[in-house]
This record gives sequence, structure tokens and C-alpha cells, in this order.
Amino acid sequence: MTQAMGLRRLGRHQCIGLWVLCGSLSCGFGGGISLPQDPVSVPSCGEARCDSEIAYTTPLRVTQIDEIVGYTITLCHREVCASGAFWRVLDTSEFGVRFVGPIQASARLRSATSPPSLDYVLSVVFEGPGEDYQPGDRFSIRVIETKSGATKVDFAATVQSYREERPNGEACPPLCRAASLS
Repeated sequence: MTQAMGLRRLGRHQCIGLWVLCGSLSCGFGGGISLPQDPVSVPSCGEARCDSEIAYTTPLRVTQIDEIVGYTITLCHREVCASGAFWRVLDTSEFGVRFVGPIQASARLRSATSPPSLDYVLSVVFEGPGEDYQPGDRFSIRVIETKSGATKVDFAATVQSYREERPNGEACPPLCRAASLS
């Protein structure tokens, strides 16, 4: 049987499918691979890193140093919130909380004086990729004395703009954003 007779037996639809299959295998005129007219340039990015930091600091007066372990802090970025309890940093008068998950942040309570007194400074830093932070973001910070329910800090602010940094150049990651909440 000749090839022509074999093609006639395939039928019209099967022959068209065979032509599409064979025709799609060609890569350009004459079967070659076509290249773009201008060479494509890929930016050379470095390995520098930076951290986004949205910071808040405020004085905080305590009644007793030992009550700090009973404080609960709640941080919110937009509508996402996380809560945690302060823990004492070994053999110091400093206390801390670390948030990992939907909110990446840390909080510290440090004595404002040396030797330690009842005057502390609360420092909160929201961290994470710069793309997580956009103009118009709302942040809130609330510290409650768990035993009495007394509010020690109740703060909220909207950030209108950030300082931006791209340590590897404009076209390269990472993008880091920073702001001070006040």
C-alpha cells in the first residue's frame, strides 16, 4: 500500500489532526529556532539583605516588676492580630515577646534607668517583607495587665508613607520599608 492510499484511509478529520501535530513541531521558517532581535538583559543583583521595621516606642510605668510577666500584648497590622505574654529575659530586668506567624514582630520592655526602677520603655517592631507593608496600613498595640484587666497601653496609627530601601539596586530584591509609629 502506498502512502497516498494510507492517508486516504485515515479520513478527513484524522488527516487534519495529523497535519496539526506535524505542523506544530516546526520551530520557525526552515525548522530553525527564531531568536529575539535585541539581546535580553537580566539585572545583576547582589546578595545584600535588609529588614523592614515599623517601630513604636513609649514609656510604661509598672506597679511592681514581677507583674510584667502577667501582661498580655496584642499587635495588629491591618485586620490581622496576634497576642502574647511577656517572659523575663534570663537574669535581667528585661522582658520580651516574639511573634511568628501571620504577624512577624517583637516587643521588649526595658528598664528606663539603671539600676532598674518602675519606669520602663516598651519597644515594638513589626518585621517581615517590605511588600507586606503598604501606605494606609493601620497598626495597633495594646498591653493589658491580665490579672486586673487594666489597660497599660492602647495605641493605634495609620502609616501614610514608608522609607524604602533596595540595597541591591532598584530592579532587584529585597524591598525593605521602615516607619516610626507615633
